[in-house]
Amino acid sequence: MKRITILTVVLFATNIFFAQTTKTLAKGLYTIKYPTTWKLDGTPTASAFSIIDTTFDTANPFVENLNLIVSEISGYTPKTYADYAKTFLPTKIKSFKVIEEKEVKQGGKTGYYLVFKGKQDKDALKW
Repeated sequence: MKRITILTVVLFATNIFFAQTTKTLAKGLYTIKYPTTWKLDGTPTASAFSIIDTTFDTANPFVENLNLIVSEISGYTPKTYADYAKTFLPTKIKSFKVIEEKEVKQGGKTGYYLVFKGKQDKDALKW
């Protein structure tokens, strides 16, 4: 009985300390949830927005952020656009390396998921 009680207390405490409340940004093309400790930067439109982390850690001064830009890519499929990006991005990002890529389908539409890493200024980043 003691073990079950202790485990229950640990799980309850974990939920209290690590549960995050979220806000929702809904635009015609998408809906995204983000932590309440983050804030919208500027005025979000249906085609572009940024959300930034308002917490600051002196050990890691990089500000976590999320940026979304929706634009027409006439003449490209999601795959051919990703292929183009993989040739263009290494000209802007040092030590560019693709970590993961795959075609995705959602709501009857096809997209492309591309995760990469590299160095920008002195920072090693992952996108």
